[in-house]
Amino acid sequence: MALLLAVCTPLQAGIINTYTSRATWEAATSGRTDITFNVLGLAAGGFTSYSNSTGLTVAGVTFTGFNETTASYFLYGINPAIGWDENWGTGTLIKGPTWYQSAGVTTSYIQLVMPASVTSFGIDLMTIGPRGANVRLSVDGTDLGSPVSTSTVSPTFVGFTSDTPVNQIRISIGSGTLFNTQALIDNVAFGTVSGGGGGGGGGGVETPETTTLLLVGSGLYVCALKKRRWRRPRPALP
Repeated sequence: MALLLAVCTPLQAGIINTYTSRATWEAATSGRTDITFNVLGLAAGGFTSYSNSTGLTVAGVTFTGFNETTASYFLYGINPAIGWDENWGTGTLIKGPTWYQSAGVTTSYIQLVMPASVTSFGIDLMTIGPRGANVRLSVDGTDLGSPVSTSTVSPTFVGFTSDTPVNQIRISIGSGTLFNTQALIDNVAFGTVSGGGGGGGGGGVETPETTTLLLVGSGLYVCALKKRRWRRPRPALP
């Protein structure tokens, strides 16, 4: 009976594939838009504050940074000079709020509000204070798997594809991380799913087509067994 119910019940939308290889993610993405924050035009050592509710909008994506512990906005575009902790050799990047813990509130994040019809997204993640901390990504309020352990020496790529449009992405520091840790982001990219590819080292998810076929096949098999039983003649009563 459970199998028959599964056949009649539509699959839930929003299945996500995750990627740790930018090349593999790009191969699964069409109509890609790439954002490098060098478009902000900052000289080495320069920075600009976007620490307000409006934040920064580039290529249709709105970036804001918020710390719930201090109830304050914090977001900076920085082109770090040589020797700065923020210098990863990639030029201008975005720096988010500091992670704190106070009165049970531990959330500070960089939020991205996406343009319409985005079903594929990729980003480079970094942390300072220290380098190599855990970063959490949530997509429309749902965590994208386990926290991401960022590298201490180079940006860490994370990408995903979805079968429904993505509206909002939040990037926050994982619990258990030291105070004063901050997330940095760079090389944001987005588009639509073009198909193909697994998780590129991440958590690939079975496609709806395969799941549907398995459920339908199981349901038909159960139906066939029941039909054979119903046709079997009853033995004569004594």
